Amino acid sequence: MWVFKDYILFGYLTIVLILFAKFYWQFIQLKEILRKGWYQTTYILKDSYFKVPTFGLAPVFSYFDKIFWDDAIVLSQKEKKQILIHEIEHVKQKHTYDVIIYQVMCKLFWYNPIIHLMQKELIDLHEFQADEKVIKDVEL
Repeated sequence: MWVFKDYILFGYLTIVLILFAKFYWQFIQLKEILRKGWYQTTYILKDSYFKVPTFGLAPVFSYFDKIFWDDAIVLSQKEKKQILIHEIEHVKQKHTYDVIIYQVMCKLFWYNPIIHLMQKELIDLHEFQADEKVIKDVEL
C-alpha cells in the first residue's frame, strides 16, 4: 500500500522524466540540424569555431564551439558582422556549459521558482556580456 510520500515521489519523478524527455527531444532536433548542415560546415581557425548553416530551420545561435547560421535572413554586412561577433563571444566564454547546467537544475528542481528566475537572469547576463563585446568592436 502506498502512503502519501510515495505518491509525492511518484509525481515528482514523473514530471522530472517528462522534462528530461523534452530536453532529450531538443537535443535530437539540434543534432538533426547539425547533420543537415554538416556537409557545408566550415571551421574558422582564427576564432576556433564551426559555422554550420541551418537553411532556415533555426535562427542564429551558438552551441559549444558551433555557430548555427541562417543565411535565409536578409541582413546587411554590418549586421552580419555584429551578430557573428556576438555569437563568437558566446563561444569564447563557453556560455553553453552554464546554460546546460541550469537546464538540468531546472528539470530536477522544477518546483522551485527561484531556479527558473536564476536561469533567466543567467541568460540575460550572457546576452549583456556578448553585446558588450559587439559595442566595443563597433566603437573601434
